[in-house]
This record gives sequence, structure tokens and C-alpha cells, in this order.
Amino acid sequence: MLHRALLFVNPLSGKGKSKKCLLDVVRVFTEAGYSVRVYPTSPSREANIRFIQKNAKYNSIIVAIGGDGTLNELINGVMLSRIGAKIGFIPLGSTNDVAASLGLPQDPVQAARCIVSGKLIPYDVGQFNGEYFGYIAGTGAFTEVSYATSRSLKNALGHLAYVLEGVKNISAIQPLWLKIQTPERTLAGKYLLCTVSNSTSVGGIFRFKRDLVSFNDGLFELVLIKAPGDLIELGVLAADLLVSNEKTPLMQILHVSEAIITSPTPLGWTLDGENGGKHRQVYVKNHAGAVKIVKSNGKTLDSIR
Repeated sequence: MLHRALLFVNPLSGKGKSKKCLLDVVRVFTEAGYSVRVYPTSPSREANIRFIQKNAKYNSIIVAIGGDGTLNELINGVMLSRIGAKIGFIPLGSTNDVAASLGLPQDPVQAARCIVSGKLIPYDVGQFNGEYFGYIAGTGAFTEVSYATSRSLKNALGHLAYVLEGVKNISAIQPLWLKIQTPERTLAGKYLLCTVSNSTSVGGIFRFKRDLVSFNDGLFELVLIKAPGDLIELGVLAADLLVSNEKTPLMQILHVSEAIITSPTPLGWTLDGENGGKHRQVYVKNHAGAVKIVKSNGKTLDSIR
């Protein structure tokens, strides 16, 4: 049986790194017995998603080569195709939260080798109103950092670019009034941050302990950070976030399968580090194990075919 691999390549990610490594990546797949097709992404998100939707069924595996936004487009196309395609990820972005969570190599050739001889796991996908996300939907403090940071700054400074942009925005932090409804409870109050995630790494800034997160349990980690009452509380919060202390007093973590989040005015949301638009109400739902994704286990890797 002929195995086909579709390489979904963002030519702009990582200072154009894909152009330098693409031939070597293709060689890894051909030597593993794959017939390879390369699709360079276009500036149109909608066109990229439509392409994946139409072509998912013709490929044994689809591989995103780029940043988390590239993987987001792939996941949206696969979900719309409704075939539960196998996917891989070669990270070339500035932060690569998904790659960090899955333990994927940062070197593109090593990541390609991991994909052709790696371990497939079911992976939960999030629904956000009419779209999908792979690892995070968020609003509030710092959630705009990923798409507010210029591409040139990301390419020049990598992770540090996000930190600098976040520091620049600290003075502009405003509490948000939110109502959060889950199957188990309803909460309401003033919050600095609300995220719904399926990742151990969020924005490259905060990292959860691995035993807190499961990629295929049908549950998201819904994180709420309450608004500090004074500058002292804000300082304590900032210090706790810096060392990824999820037990900081102002943070609440819920494990939820779905939620409705409402605000009095439209709020800007980010989806997998990209601009998700402004919404007064969002509905998020976990589609348990909706795709199969390659994960490194750091030891002997099983065949994906």
C-alpha cells in the first residue's frame, strides 16, 4: 500500500527556516516509503483550511511545518473534513507550545524522523463557536501578546519577544467581568485572564506540571486569574506566574468538557496564538480524541503506519 504524506509548509515561519530544511525533511519521508506532496501555505487562512479539508482524505498523514498558527489551520481543515486524519508537527515558530507539550524535537529533521517512526496518540480538539483550536483559547491579560508581537521581533528574539511585549502591556491590564457556565457550576466576577487549554505550555510564559494535563481525557484546563485587590497582590501574582506556580491564590483551575463564557462587552480572544476576533459570548467544547497526532515518548518509538 502506498503511503502519502502531505507537508503543509508555512514559508514565513522561523525566519524562513522551512526553505532551508525542506529538502532534508522530504528525504526523511521518502526514505521511509512515503510519496510526498508539498503545499506552501498562502496568506489566506480560509484558503489554507479549505485546501486541507478537500485533501485530507487522500493522505496517510498531514504534517504542519511552521508555528502553532500553521498547526491551527491544519486542525481546522482536518476537523471540517470529518475523517479524523493522522497529523504531525515540525515546529518552526517562535514559541511552539504544542511541540513543547508533546516533547517534539526543535530540529526539523529530527522532528521528521520522529513523525515517521513515532507514537500516535488521540488528541483532543477544541471547538470555539464555529472554529476549532488545538491547544488554547484565551482572553484577558497577555493573551493578545502572541498576535500583537510583530513577526520581525519574533524572528529576531524568539521567546524573549513575547516577554517584552507582555511587560509593555502590564500597565494596560484591565479586569474583565466574566460569567462562566460549565456543566458542574457557574462562576462570575472580575478576572485578569481566562484561558481554555489542552497544553502544558501556554504562550511560552507559563507551564503546567505534566501530571495536571492529559491530551486525550475529554477535558480542558479552564484557568481563571482573579483581579488583584491591590499592587501587593499584583506583585505576588506576577512572581508566581514567573515560576509557573499554579497554586497562586488568585488562580483557579477547572477541568471541563465544555463552557459558555459571557461578558457585557465584546472581548478580544486568541486561538492558538492567533487573533480569534471579539465576542460577547463564546461556547467552547472538547472533541475528545478527534485527531491522531504524533508524540515523542523520548524512548523507543512505535511505527505510525
